[in-house]
Amino acid sequence: MEPISAKIAEKALQPDASQNKLQSSQSFERTLVEKKNAAEAGGGAPTPVSRISEEQQAHLLTQLRMKVQQTSSTNPSQLFSREMQSVHQKLTSVAQRVSALPRVPAFDGLRNHLQNLEAQYRNSGNLLHSLGPDAKLQDLLHLQEDMYLMTQNLEVFSRVVDQTTSGVKTILQTQV
Repeated sequence: MEPISAKIAEKALQPDASQNKLQSSQSFERTLVEKKNAAEAGGGAPTPVSRISEEQQAHLLTQLRMKVQQTSSTNPSQLFSREMQSVHQKLTSVAQRVSALPRVPAFDGLRNHLQNLEAQYRNSGNLLHSLGPDAKLQDLLHLQEDMYLMTQNLEVFSRVVDQTTSGVKTILQTQV
């Protein structure tokens, strides 16, 4: 093959660089749109933690047994009152930060998630009060798992709210 025709054939077989850039750009735009739609659908709220691994369950059981041993009691109020108070304080703090956000549809997902966390807190409190002073270890473990899930969800949510409020402050400062 002649050198000129070989170069033409070689060039014809190579993918077009502009075509690759176009596909890459379209892929980026598609990903951006998907992320935007996902954020709008959830209002920026994190996906709730709803499962506990077997490893974590074993750890929670060990913690519970240690609590029962240290207090010499199976009274749920005595075992979980500190955690409930701590969660209540954190929930109140996060609720104040969420209520300070502008009342726009973009933050409805956060407000809904906060309501779900508050309902989870009330349910744990109801479970705590429904158990008798000599609760079974299995019931206490169920309460311990509920407390763990609620705490994990609250921690993640708190970080999301912190990032959101920080972003809103930055936007407001740049607009001024």
